[in-house]
Amino acid sequence: MSEAVQFLEQQFGSEPFEWRWEQLHTITLEPQLFGRAADYPDAPEALKLIVDNLLSKGPYPVRGHDMTINNGEYSWNNPYEMILGPSIRRIVDFSDMTRTLSIMPTGQSGNPLSQYYGDQTESWLNGQYKFLYQDSTFFNETQFRTMQLTPGD
Repeated sequence: MSEAVQFLEQQFGSEPFEWRWEQLHTITLEPQLFGRAADYPDAPEALKLIVDNLLSKGPYPVRGHDMTINNGEYSWNNPYEMILGPSIRRIVDFSDMTRTLSIMPTGQSGNPLSQYYGDQTESWLNGQYKFLYQDSTFFNETQFRTMQLTPGD
């Protein structure tokens, strides 16, 4: 216990009131393919720099742990870096499926080069959701162009 208190005082000062789990517990969102390749011991330094500085998002402070609704598991080897958590959160009202809410940590796209990569991260971190449209009658059909394929003569 004394080692833990000493560690916290060194990291965050002597006032326990200011110690917060999310100050230590963080998550960095990495692209799956490039992130794993950069983790190999013989990976080129250039790849590691690109993944760490251009393609990754974070680190972000996060709450929760493996025993909470806001699940955020970590490794015993690195107890403060979140390595596993919800890849999608969804709230479904089964009495009215058109009221479904959803959010993904990296956003609409899993491609780190897309403009939509990370577009939902802040909302995901703050426990906010996006409305998930499931009823096509919601959209005004005149806004969309359709293509119809007809057999040739």
